[in-house]
Amino acid sequence: MRIDNWRAMLEKYRLIKGLYIECEETDPELKTNLQPLNEFRLALDHVFRLIDIELATESGDLSHSAHFQDEDLRLNGHLVRAFFDVCDMLAINYRNKIVSALEIYSPDSISLAYPRYYSEIKPAIEQISQRIAVYRGQKGGDAADAYYRDVMALRDIFKHIIAITPSLDELRREEVRQKGAESRNRRLGWLIAIVGIVLGAVIALLK
Repeated sequence: MRIDNWRAMLEKYRLIKGLYIECEETDPELKTNLQPLNEFRLALDHVFRLIDIELATESGDLSHSAHFQDEDLRLNGHLVRAFFDVCDMLAINYRNKIVSALEIYSPDSISLAYPRYYSEIKPAIEQISQRIAVYRGQKGGDAADAYYRDVMALRDIFKHIIAITPSLDELRREEVRQKGAESRNRRLGWLIAIVGIVLGAVIALLK
């Protein structure tokens, strides 16, 4: 395999392995997804087979060898499957983390801290979820590039939510204070009404 081909394959592996590590770190239980690991193991087997073919021949160009092409195709296939397996889980992780990060806040607080959330961001997340089903059916080519972009978009949304969490917390505290004040005012109103009723009854008895 020419050096540029090896370099391209290595870059693909580095990207997928990086996503795999990110997938583990974003899992709420830090669980390991075994299927991509299996694909990595199978891919490594084909790497060594390609090396073996190259070492067994004096020719520097093996690109037209049927055996070489078959091994190269299988190697790429395992990396592609690993990529889609990782992206499937990573997309789920980020969608769950977005929901989890926002679920304790009221819609009013979210709208104030993140004005675009309900009008643009939430619909965009739903559209990404719909596209994922299409990506999983295609598994390759343009679908891989589009899937990667959408996973990165989910990551960016989650990072933005984490960045505005202090604002959301302050808005939540203000809501709690307002609800507390409203509750105290209601209790005071009830107390005044009860006192009024009692005084009215006492005055009526004294007449």
